[in-house]
Amino acid sequence: MRSYLIDANILIYFANFCPHDYHKNFWQDLRDKIEKGQIVLIDSIANECKYPSRLKEWITDLRKQKLIKAVNENIIDQAQEINKRFKMITKDNVGNSRSIADTHMIAYAQEYSLSILSYESRRRKDQPQMKIPDVCLKLNIDCKRYPLDIMKEVEFIHCS
Repeated sequence: MRSYLIDANILIYFANFCPHDYHKNFWQDLRDKIEKGQIVLIDSIANECKYPSRLKEWITDLRKQKLIKAVNENIIDQAQEINKRFKMITKDNVGNSRSIADTHMIAYAQEYSLSILSYESRRRKDQPQMKIPDVCLKLNIDCKRYPLDIMKEVEFIHCS
């Protein structure tokens, strides 16, 4: 069974459409999948999840339980190499945590042979920076956009 590195946009989507107060079992099941390593969340991605506030609280709880994986120097170096090859980050957005997190996510997935789950679409022809699915395709990293099949694969049982 594959493990999936989850992007912030998926978590934010879940938080907006499956609010914590009404879908407690869903969030507990997601936490359990993270604890088992079927779903992986790295700190660079977790740092992007500032809203909604209940998602931020949930992530704070994951941090306390040491369930969020750290991005080490090796991953940061690999992320910089990925950006040199594929230009995901430019001078204009170098301080943008989202762009940096994207390269970290790809480097982490490559290092640990993980698939990526991200709502990000491929870049349009008029966009200069490559996006997650574009780089994953070039690096032969499995990248899925929709969570339903993955939820079935990891035997996610609570959707309410």
